[in-house]
Amino acid sequence: MDIADELHNIDESIFRSLNHAGVNLELDLLMVGFTVVGMTYILMFIVPALYWSKRRRAAFDVAVLLAASDILSEVLKVIFARPRPFDTLADVNMIHWDGLTVASSFSFPSGHALRAFAVGAYLVYSSGWRIRIPSVVIPIMIGISRIYLGLHWPSDVVGGAVIGILLATLIYWLGKRPGHYSTTREKVISTVHRRFNPAEEHKKSLAGSVSP
Repeated sequence: MDIADELHNIDESIFRSLNHAGVNLELDLLMVGFTVVGMTYILMFIVPALYWSKRRRAAFDVAVLLAASDILSEVLKVIFARPRPFDTLADVNMIHWDGLTVASSFSFPSGHALRAFAVGAYLVYSSGWRIRIPSVVIPIMIGISRIYLGLHWPSDVVGGAVIGILLATLIYWLGKRPGHYSTTREKVISTVHRRFNPAEEHKKSLAGSVSP
């Protein structure tokens, strides 16, 4: 047996352990809930939350991360074209919940894990400890939920997590140094702020016009 076969056997063994761990409705609901949290349109709520809490640069960075995560995930899925577990194994425990646990594209990497770990890693880099703890725990649970629901191999989740963390590291680094990214970010933030705070901008212009 070569290394590739051994790794596949480990991957399948872990998958079966988690996928067949479901024993009650409460656990099923919990895992469906974490999978829903990992969807783009749910994670996107973090952007306005950061913006209105005066963390506008972080809001911009998270928006970029979510967009980049989804694009990168889809590109890599096409490149690797890996079948999902339920396309390969006959006894996958599929939990169907009103369309929330349906998947039809390729398996690697897990898009849920990629975007969740990207956002989570960024918040770990840029936030205090109260934010850091859920920013670690929630992405891990999202990744586990994808295996539990029979939608991804463990290596899909690990691969997505690693890529997401690397992507977050890149965006955080770009935002900390002068360059095209940070300049563009400031321009976008200024434009958005003027649009959503016209009264504040009007006061500034009046103050400027009467200053000596």
